[in-house]
This record gives sequence, C-alpha cells and structure tokens, in this order.
Amino acid sequence: MLPAEVEPPDVLLTGQDRADGVPKHVQVGLFEPFFTTKPPGKGSGMCLAIAFGAVTEIGGTIYVPNACDGAVFKIRLRRAF
Repeated sequence: MLPAEVEPPDVLLTGQDRADGVPKHVQVGLFEPFFTTKPPGKGSGMCLAIAFGAVTEIGGTIYVPNACDGAVFKIRLRRAF
C-alpha cells in the first residue's frame, strides 16, 4: 500500500504489486461475485466483490486503472474531518 493522498474533499488509497497486472478483459468482471481467474478450488471470487460492496456502501469508489505492469487498485473515500 502506498501512502494515502489527500485530494480534498477525498482521501485516495493506492495499492500496487509488481506482478502481471490486470488485463482489460479481466477488469470487466473483476468486482462481480464469484468472478475468478484461478482454477477450480483455488479461489471463490468473493474478496474483491466484498471489498467493492464495503467501499461503495460508505460512498467511496474502488477501481483498477491499469492494464499491465503490476496491478494497481485505487480506493477513493470522502474525508471524515
């Protein structure tokens, strides 16, 4: 996780890895329940769906702006103070 950025009136949280990234054809269903790119028995496809639900429930957004060169996830939340 990179340091939080303040972009009034929001806070932007960014997480990034150095793996293969998230291809565009995968981005389409990424936050859908039970969507997974893993083989059967290796993942339920619920983690990102739950994260999406939690973030949007409190008025935030979560998105993946990249297509390659490591996965980047951004969460934008309204500042509480």
